[in-house]
Amino acid sequence: MPDKVATKLNAEQGGLECVGTLSPGFGSIEEMSTDENIVIINCSGAQFLAVSLGAKKGQAWLLHNHAALEVPVRVHLGAVLNFSDWHC
Repeated sequence: MPDKVATKLNAEQGGLECVGTLSPGFGSIEEMSTDENIVIINCSGAQFLAVSLGAKKGQAWLLHNHAALEVPVRVHLGAVLNFSDWHC
């Protein structure tokens, strides 16, 4: 699903470019915070990181990984994304 959202976002002429997606599953904060996941994010070249894991979990994930993340702008969206509107 995230790859389809990225494709649609990149097809728009809005000035944003999605440089990658990562869907870590439904594990604990620790399970979603593997070294591999952090390296993938840090090596992506992203300047803006949007986390959509639900309000509490997204905030907790960002706080847990704050020191390891190199992306300068980070936001958690809670579960605000309605993927059904993307017609995937």
